[in-house]
Amino acid sequence: MSDSKFNNMWALTGTSKEIFKLKEEEFSSSSSSSRIQMIRDIIVANGPYNVNGALLLLDRRTPNLSLQDFNITHVNLWVQIHNIPLEYFNEKYIRNVIQVAGEIITYDGNSEEVRGMHFARAKTIVARNSPLVAGSFSKTNEGFPRWVSFRYERVFRVCY
Repeated sequence: MSDSKFNNMWALTGTSKEIFKLKEEEFSSSSSSSRIQMIRDIIVANGPYNVNGALLLLDRRTPNLSLQDFNITHVNLWVQIHNIPLEYFNEKYIRNVIQVAGEIITYDGNSEEVRGMHFARAKTIVARNSPLVAGSFSKTNEGFPRWVSFRYERVFRVCY
């Protein structure tokens, strides 16, 4: 097979999105092996990824582990929380509301969308075989139920 045919097989189809950037000063000042380690850590930390509609989970390889023993039981997913009233747009409320979706790893209080109060965002640990939660009811100070909806980043073909 010629190189051009092989390269065409691996050509990008559809759209792509830049999901992280390396700072030039961090990258150029490190040794080759530490650069590879840095890239590997960034790629694993920024997952999961969506490839042709399928969820691609990456994790560090455990030495001496056979494929039969390798079992992914949980997935780390970024969850957007929408429809939050302005007076409840704080980390305590968001941590309380999102706990039905999974255990919180990180709360993002600094992204552009979050600063603009379009939605809140948190990274959660979700059991791989559990259904994704579409949202949650929470009570306002007046005792009325309020629905907030969840949107999972980089997860497609989701049925609620």
